[in-house]
Amino acid sequence: MTSVVLLCLAFTWGTALSQASAVLQTPEERFAKLPGFPFQPHYFPVHSDKFGPLRMHYVDEGDPNAPVVLLLHGQGTWSYLYRNMIPQLVDAGYRVVAPDYIGFGRSDKLPTEADFSFDLHVQWLTEFIAGMDFTEVTAFMFDWGAFFGLRIAGEHPDYFDRIVLSNTKMPLGDERNLDWFYKWREQMRSLPEFPQGQMVGKGVKKPLPANVIEAYDAPYPDESYKMGPKSFTLINPIVPEDQPIAANKAAWAVLANWEKPVLTLYSDMMAKLAFPPSRFHEQIPGTRDQPHHIYPNRGFHLVDDETDDIGRRIIAFIQATPTQQLLYVARAPRDRTGFRTLNPSIEVFDINNNHALVKSIRLDAPPGTTSVMHIRGITASATSKMLYVSHYGRYKDLRPGGEMSGYVLALDLETDRVLWNRALPSSVDRGAVTPDGSKLFMPSGELATTPFFYTIDGATGAEQPDQRMPVARYTHNTVVTLDGAQVFMTAFGGFGNKNFEPFIHIADTRTGEVVQKVGPFAAHIRPITINGAATLVFANVNNLIGFQVGDVASGKVLYTASAPVAKDQKPGAKSDISHGISMTADETEVWVVDQIESGVHVFDVTGLPGSPPVWKQYIDTHDGREQDSEGRFLYGEDGIVGQPGWIMSSIDGRYLYPETGEIIDTTTKKVIGNLIGANGNYVHSRFALEVDFINDTVTRVGDQQGVGRVVR
Repeated sequence: MTSVVLLCLAFTWGTALSQASAVLQTPEERFAKLPGFPFQPHYFPVHSDKFGPLRMHYVDEGDPNAPVVLLLHGQGTWSYLYRNMIPQLVDAGYRVVAPDYIGFGRSDKLPTEADFSFDLHVQWLTEFIAGMDFTEVTAFMFDWGAFFGLRIAGEHPDYFDRIVLSNTKMPLGDERNLDWFYKWREQMRSLPEFPQGQMVGKGVKKPLPANVIEAYDAPYPDESYKMGPKSFTLINPIVPEDQPIAANKAAWAVLANWEKPVLTLYSDMMAKLAFPPSRFHEQIPGTRDQPHHIYPNRGFHLVDDETDDIGRRIIAFIQATPTQQLLYVARAPRDRTGFRTLNPSIEVFDINNNHALVKSIRLDAPPGTTSVMHIRGITASATSKMLYVSHYGRYKDLRPGGEMSGYVLALDLETDRVLWNRALPSSVDRGAVTPDGSKLFMPSGELATTPFFYTIDGATGAEQPDQRMPVARYTHNTVVTLDGAQVFMTAFGGFGNKNFEPFIHIADTRTGEVVQKVGPFAAHIRPITINGAATLVFANVNNLIGFQVGDVASGKVLYTASAPVAKDQKPGAKSDISHGISMTADETEVWVVDQIESGVHVFDVTGLPGSPPVWKQYIDTHDGREQDSEGRFLYGEDGIVGQPGWIMSSIDGRYLYPETGEIIDTTTKKVIGNLIGANGNYVHSRFALEVDFINDTVTRVGDQQGVGRVVR
C-alpha cells in the first residue's frame, strides 16, 4: 500500500514539475536598453490549477502612498505601451501601475494557446488587483484592458474609483456582421510569424521608429513565446454561446447603476465601429457630463499616437473628480456620564480639510419604531451605499438576566435618509456587513444568553432564522474579511474568570458554516482585528494591556504582546483595561488603547508571523475629565470616564482616532487635533468609519475595527 501511495505521489509531483517547467520566462537581457523603458520589474504571483504559481509582471512607479493610475494594455502590446505616459503621471503625483497579462510582456508564457481563456485572464487580473495595496484607483482601459477590466468592475465595484475607456467595447455577444473579424482572424493565424510589433506599427498614424517596434517584440524570442497573444484571436467572446458572455452580461447590468466617473477617449475610426463610445454613454450613468473626446484622423493604436494628450486628459479627469474622504461618527444618548444629552446622529468630518465638521445627520427612527439609543456598532457597504447602526433602543444600560432589546437602523449614504429600523428577537452588538451589502452578521448581544449570530438581509433588514450561526452565549464582536468570504465572531461564553469562550470562530459567509476556530486565548476576548489577507487575528483580552496574535491556518495563538506598565499601575475592578485595537493600513503596526493610563500603545508587527510583536512607544490621550479655563468639561456634561475604550483608522492609514476623538498622525505619532462636535464639545465615540465620495457617489468605505489593508 505504501509503495502505491509513493508511486502516486511521485507521478503527481513529476507531472506538476513537468508542467511548471513548460512555462517560459523571457530572458532578462531581452529587456535591456529598451528605448524609453527604464523601469524596474516587479512580479506578482497568480494562481493556475495546471501550472501552480505564475509570475505576473508589472511596472510600479511613483509614491506608493499616492492615488493609483492603473494602465491596462490591449492586443499586440504590453506595459511598454505606457512608457511615455508613466513618467507624465508620476510627475503629476500619482502611483502608476501597469501589469502585463499572463503570456504577455515580462509575465510568464504558457506553452499552448489552449492554456489561456478569457475567464482565466479575468481571474489572474482580479487576483492582481485584489492583491495590490491600492487605496484609490483610476483605471485606464485600452482595448482588451476593458474586456477584462469592465468585467472586474461589474464583479467588484469597489476596485475602481474612476474608469477611462479607450478604443474598446464590452463583449456581449450581440455584434452583427462578424465577417470582418473572421477574415482578420484567419489572416493573423495563417502568418508564419505572429506580428506583434507590426500590429502596433500598422495601427498608428504617426510612424514608430524601428527600435520601438522591435521593443514591442522583445518579450517573444520565437513563436513559442507568443501563445498568449495568438490566443486572443480565439478567446474573444463574440457570439452568445461563448462561455464568458453570461458573466459579461451580468457585469454590464451592474454598470447600468455605476455612478462613479467614467471617461471615454476614442479615435474617430473606432468611434464609427460596432461598439461606439455612445453605447457606454447610454449604459453607464457615470459617463454623464464628462469631457469625452474623439481624436480625428487616428487609428486603433491611439495611445502611441496621443500619449501626451491622453495623459493630460487623465490627470484633468482625476483632478475634476476629487475624492472626498469623510469620517462618519455615530453618537446617541445612554445612561452614562457624558452621553445623557447627546442627540441620535452621525457627525461627519472632512478628513482632508482639517477634520472640519461638515454636517450632522439625524438618526430619526421611522414612525412606529424605537428611538436610537445606546449604540453598539456601525458598519457600511460601498456597493449598497448603506450604513448600519446597531443599538439597544433604550436609554438605560441592559443587564444580564433582564429583558433584552436590539435594533438595527439602515441609512442611505447618498441621501442621508433613514430607510428602516428593525427590531431583532434578542439583543445586538457590534456587527459587520459583507462588502457587497448582501449580508449583515450581527451578534445577538453580549448580555444575552442567545448563543448565535444573526444573518440579516442587508437590503431589507429581515433576519434569517434558518441562517443563525451558533458560537457561544453572550456574543460580542464581528469582523468580515475584505473580500467578504469569511466572518470572524467572538463571544464571552460566560463572565467568570474560568467560565469564558476562548476561541474566535470563523465562518464561511456564503454557507454560514464555521470553518475554523482560533485559540485558546488567555481570557475573555474583547475587540479584535485582522490583517487584510485574513491570515492573522489580533485580540484584546481581559487583564492585558496589549493583545494576543492568532494564526488562522493553524488555529493557534502565536504570541502575547504586552505593553510595559508602571509597577504601581493597578487595574482595580476593571478587567477590560485594553478595549480597543487597530492595525495600520500598511500592516506594519498594531495600536491598542490603555484605559488605566488613558493613552495608546504602538507595536511593531513587521516580524509576524516569524517573530513576536515589539512595543515601540506610548502616546498620551485625554481621559475625558479635562476642563477649560472656566471649569467646563471639554467633553460636555460632567466629562466622560474609562477612556479611551476604542480606536479606529482612516482607510489609507494616515490617521487613527481613539474614542476620545484625538486625531493621531500615524507617521509622526503625534496628536494633531481633536474632533469637535456639533455641540461645540470634544467628540467621544466608539463608533466611526470612513466613507469616501466622488461627485456625491460613494466609492469606498472603511470599517470600525481597524482591519489591515494589505491582502497579499
